[in-house]
Amino acid sequence: TLDLHSVTALILEGMRAFVEYDEASLWVAEGDELRSVGRRPEGHVPPGQEPRLPSQALLAVCQPGGPSQPAILADVSGVSSATQGMLAASTEGGSAAAQPPRSGILVPLMLKGALVGCLTLLHHRPGVFGAGQLRLLQALADQAAVAIENSRRYSQIQVSAAQAERSRLSRDLHDSVTQMLYSLTLF
Repeated sequence: TLDLHSVTALILEGMRAFVEYDEASLWVAEGDELRSVGRRPEGHVPPGQEPRLPSQALLAVCQPGGPSQPAILADVSGVSSATQGMLAASTEGGSAAAQPPRSGILVPLMLKGALVGCLTLLHHRPGVFGAGQLRLLQALADQAAVAIENSRRYSQIQVSAAQAERSRLSRDLHDSVTQMLYSLTLF
């Protein structure tokens, strides 16, 4: 599928097969912001209600290992307030109110050196995520970045095709009206 919401659902459900998590969210980079496009367990985020964060919040968390490396949060209670704000936005409206996350992992989705988005996995037990999962998550993140970028490009192509068709119809309509007026004048 090339629909962003379907791709998001596939990515989040696919991650569950490889990595245990209680809550997850997928963010897509748009300029200097990250926009939440999907969460688990409750699913897709309605348009216009997506939480947004500055992408610098993610890069600041991931900076010790490099901006493209996942950041393991063994104990969420000890992270900065900016990181806690990002995690709160990741679980907004979810089951986090009942039991707050204790550990997490933030995986930047990179494609050709550019930030495409971010995957956030959270667990209610501390220390769940470890170095053994990093290589697997990085490989999955690379595939997710390609899928998201393909979805974006497909959407852009659809918009371009619709605009081209409108332009063609406009030209045809203009030409036919001009021809009719010329014929009437000649007649």
